[in-house]
Amino acid sequence: MQASGKDIPQPVQIKAINLALTPGEIRSDNFPIVSGGTTVNAQFSLRNFTSKVPLVDATLKALI
Repeated sequence: MQASGKDIPQPVQIKAINLALTPGEIRSDNFPIVSGGTTVNAQFSLRNFTSKVPLVDATLKALI
């Protein structure tokens, strides 16, 4: 896998993502993304996904 023209030194791991599905929104719970010794907590939502202007809201927080 390539990112910015460089090899990723460690695989990226996402063990599970829990999703809540409604007619107007797809929303995730917080979930960890791990690569090597780095962990990022992520959460996202997708609203108005059937419209011409869907809205994606994502939050990433690095753990120190």
